[in-house]
This record gives sequence, structure tokens and C-alpha cells, in this order.
Amino acid sequence: MATLGTTRHAVRGGARPRAGRKSIDNRRRATPTAEPLARRVAAHGSAWTSAAAAPRSASARRRRVQENPVSLPGRALAACAIIALLYGGLAARLYYLQVHRHAEFAEEAKHLRWREIRYDAPRGSILDRSGVLLVQNEPAATIVVDPNMWAVETSDGDGFEDRRARTIQELKALLPDVDVEGIVSKRLALGRAAKGRFYTADVARVVPVEVARKIEAADLPGVGILPASRRRAINGDLASHVVGFTGRDGDGLAGLERILNEPLAGEDGVLAAEIDRTGQPVPGTVAMDREVEPGRDVVLTLDARIQHVAEGALRKAFASSKAESATAIVLDPKTGDVLALANCPTYNVNRRGEAPVAARVNQAVSVPFEPGSTLKVMTVAAAMQEGLYTADSTFYCTGRKQIGRRTIHCAHGDVHGNETLLDVIRNSCNIATADCAFKLGKQKLYEYERQFGFGDKTNVGLPGESRGILAPPGEWSDIQLSNIAFGQGISVTPLQLASAYSAIANDGLYRAPRIIRGTRDPETGTLRPDPVVDGKQVVSAQVARDMRRMLQSVVDDGTGKLAQLDGYTAGGKTGTAQIAGKGGYTGKYVASFVGMAPAKDPELVILVAVTAPKGGYYGGVVAGPVFKEIAEKSLLLRRVPRDRPETVGKKAGRRGSVRSFAD
Repeated sequence: MATLGTTRHAVRGGARPRAGRKSIDNRRRATPTAEPLARRVAAHGSAWTSAAAAPRSASARRRRVQENPVSLPGRALAACAIIALLYGGLAARLYYLQVHRHAEFAEEAKHLRWREIRYDAPRGSILDRSGVLLVQNEPAATIVVDPNMWAVETSDGDGFEDRRARTIQELKALLPDVDVEGIVSKRLALGRAAKGRFYTADVARVVPVEVARKIEAADLPGVGILPASRRRAINGDLASHVVGFTGRDGDGLAGLERILNEPLAGEDGVLAAEIDRTGQPVPGTVAMDREVEPGRDVVLTLDARIQHVAEGALRKAFASSKAESATAIVLDPKTGDVLALANCPTYNVNRRGEAPVAARVNQAVSVPFEPGSTLKVMTVAAAMQEGLYTADSTFYCTGRKQIGRRTIHCAHGDVHGNETLLDVIRNSCNIATADCAFKLGKQKLYEYERQFGFGDKTNVGLPGESRGILAPPGEWSDIQLSNIAFGQGISVTPLQLASAYSAIANDGLYRAPRIIRGTRDPETGTLRPDPVVDGKQVVSAQVARDMRRMLQSVVDDGTGKLAQLDGYTAGGKTGTAQIAGKGGYTGKYVASFVGMAPAKDPELVILVAVTAPKGGYYGGVVAGPVFKEIAEKSLLLRRVPRDRPETVGKKAGRRGSVRSFAD
């Protein structure tokens, strides 16, 4: 035992220790370490010595794996399963997005990359028959306010509220008609948008350039100026019911601006391309490029000079008579061209918001009225055309006529006695006119009324046109037949009545009125005229000439003496028609006069109708002088040669009593 212990120490320590108790203690301390090692060597001796020995066989390795299998913990297996499921779901999602929805996302990506940029086409102008500019587009500006700029720190040290107050105060001074504070407050009340920014506010649109320059010079924080255009009538009052107006977006809302919106608007340009970060098209990516096609200019049949004359004369009569409304129309009977169309009350197109809605109504085409005695001309012409009477045929007027249980009268119960057909028109005899109607019969009178254009639209090209009221003849009673003969129980528009008289002025040939002469290319100035529609022969040229002779007698010696012209012959017919109301006629009248000049070969047909004048209400008294002023000035403007001495018209005045103008 001593030799073995000495040998171990010699090997481990490298020197032989001295014999004695100390050596024994050393052996005792070394034993616990040596014994486990010995046991491990004994238990696994083959395994430890195999490193130096030959390699194990494959069967031995398999046997060892079978005897000592390695198992994974349960949590590790669950984690692996979850990861596998996640990868499987991801792969399925990628397949769904990249394969199944490929076309959808490709189209969406295209929309994100591509933009369609529209370029507004300039709106065409509106001109009169001579090329005088009536309506055009002018540069303007839109004033916007961005409240976010008030929160930006600057060197002036002002805060949000200080900048807001100063900006609003100065804008209110520059835009007195705009509720600047109200508009901005509403925007601020909306709060901030999704990205934490306030919404911008359009404070004023279509602002004149002069005002925009003042705002720009003020250098107000948060105020921007965007380019725009505005529609402006050169003379805001002139022909306002004809030209109409546009809305904020530039589309026509009334008058010819509405009816002719398509040719006036033109066609916007379009650019479709891929857009870069600055908003500019990327070269080589343009897919569609449509050039701007400017709107075409519209040329009207109106003569701005005659329109101005008609409006001035009508305005004076409207004011002096304190009437509810008034209308004046001037036609060229040979072509049907509307040379002037005026209404009172009227409005300024450029300040239409200040006018009541009633002032925007085009009464010349939209408000029918009972024409009264002016319709006798159509009844007598029809009877002559049918060969029932001639201009020299005689009648006897007793002042009254019994029809069934009703009785008709001449004005003020006048008894005209023996009279020719010419006298019937000059005296405005109701009794003889009713006799003509009974000779014609209901059906024939109805047919002639339709031939003269009543009961249907003229299709002049203005919005809101009325057909008037003309009941079918099967609904007429005998009293209605007589009433319609002298202008009661039938309603016509002023334009319908003026057009009917144009047929008499044009040797019996009716031409429908028109107000659009054509369109003009804004670049070349080439006029594309609208064709003049073929007319229809209502009565013969001889009947028309006889009727013009009768109408001249009305002006020279009858109820229309106040319509006599200086230096020109004229013919016409007065009308004083009661205004129908609920349950019967009211105590109001429409005073009218429809005439033509010169009488033998008329160049103009002029209608004047004044609704509910105060004081005098006879057509010859109220409307006749308006016809005189319009006709004299218009004939001179058109350089029509005089056909009678100037002194004749100047001597015309209020001859006789007021009853001499009764019709």
C-alpha cells in the first residue's frame, strides 16, 4: 500500500515525499478524487478507450441510439408547429395578393402613377349682329385663406390669433361684400383634418383683377390668390333677359348662356400621363393628349343700338305709368330676326344677386296675356282670305249684339253705324269682328289662329317659352267664338303676337322668329350662319297689302294717332285688354300697340305692351308713344329712306277726347 501511494504522488507531484504521518494524510485527501474517476473509467472504459482504438461499427451506433433515444420537450414542438403554420399562412396570403388579385392591384397602381389633367377651355363670347361685344370672359382671381400659416413662427412675434384678426380685418376692407369672418370661422370650426392641418377656405371667387392686386400688395399671412376667369356683360343691363348668365363653375344658368352652353363652353383639354413628385408629366409617358378647343362665339340677331333704344323708351313708359311690367319687341319681318327684346323690370347681369327673381323673368316669351283688340287683325285677315269679305265690304254696328244669353258691346257702348271693313279695324269694332268670326266658323278661325303661330311655341331659342292658351274649337261656345275673334278667351305671348303681325308685314308669309344668327370661330372670325327657315304663306300678298292699308288708317285717323311717325308712314293696331283673374276679369288692363313701318313695305314690326298701368290704360295712349320713339330712332339707325314729310308726325298729338283712343 505504501509503495502504491508513493508511486501516485510521484506521478502527480513530480517528487517523492517524506515518509510519515503527513504522507498518510495526503493519501487520504487524494482518495475521494481518485475513486470517482476510477469508477467512471470502469463503467465507461470501453467508451473512453475507443478514441484511441478503431472506430465503432455502424451497427453499434444504431444500437446505441435505440438504447438511448433523444426526445424534444413539448413546448419546442408547439413552437415549431406555430412557425410552420405562420409561414404557410404567409405563403397563402402572398399567393392571394400576387396571383389572385394581381389585375386589381396593377390597375390601382396605374391610377396612383397616372393622372388626368384637365385644361379649361375659354368660353366663347356673345356678340350682336354687327359684331358688337355683349358678353365675354375676363381674367379674375379666387381668394383663398390657409389658417395653417397663422401658426407658423415668424420673426414678428405675432401669434395665431393676432394674425387671424389682422388678416380678417384687412380682407373685410378689401372685400366689403363678402362675409370674410363668417367663412373663415366656419372653416376653423370644422377643426383640423386627418393630418393635423386646418382646411383652407375659398373666401371669394371670381374677384376682379384690380381687387386681387390690392390684396396681393397687402401681403397678408395665409392669403393666396389663384387665377380664374369671370363672365362679364359689357353693358350689364343691355339685353339681360336674352343673354342670361352663368354660375360659379362657368356653366350657363339662364338665357342664351344656358341654351347655348355647349357651343359656348367648347371642349376642355385633357392630358393623361405619369406624374412625378412635382406634379409634372414624365416625358414619354403621355397616353392621351387632347388639345383645348375654345368655345365658339355666338352672334345674335340683336342690334345693340336698337336694343338700347327699345330699353330706354320702355323704361320711361314703365316708370311714368307706374306699371307692373312692360315689354317691347322689334322684328325684321322679312327674316324673322329679333332686333330687340326688352322687359321691365330688368336686372344687371353682372349684379344679378341684387335683383328680385321676378325681374329675371323674360315676359316677352314666358308670360302670355289676352291680346284684346290687336287680335282683330288676324280675324279680319282670315275672313278676307276665305273670300267672305273685301276691304270695301260694309257692316252696320248697333253697339251691341245678343249671342245666346250673353251680349257683347263695342267699347263704351259706341255705335259705329254703317262702316266698311277698313272702318272696322280703324274703329276697333267688336260687333263687326264677331260677325266675321261667325262667318268663318269655329274650326276655320282656329286653323288660322294656329297658322299665325298661336297655341304653339315659336322656338325662337330662348328658355322658358310658353305656348300660350288656345283651346280646341270643339270646346268653344258661340260666345267664346265671338270673344276669341276680338282677343278675349285666348292668351298669347308678346313674341307670338309680334310674329303674327310680321306675316302681315311680309306679304302674308309667316317666318318664325329667331334670335341666333350663327356662330363664329374665335380664331379666324369666320361666321357660320344659321339658315333662315322657310316661311309659310298664311294669307295672300293682296290680303296682306289690304290689311296694311287698314292698319295705316288706324295710325292716321283712328285710335293709334299718337303712334304717327316723323317722316315715315306707319300702320298698327291698338289693344286694351282686361286682365283675367280668378272668377272673372280684374280692374287692370294690358295696354298694347303692335305696328309696322314704313306702312307700304315694312322694315320693322314693333310691339309694345304695358301691364297694369296707373292712370290712363288705353293702348293708343300708353303704348303708342313708345312705338313712335322706338320706330323713329330705329329706322334712322337702319338708314331707311323717309316716305312722308317730317311735319306730319310732329303735328300728331292728343287729338279729341280720351274716348277717341278707346279700342
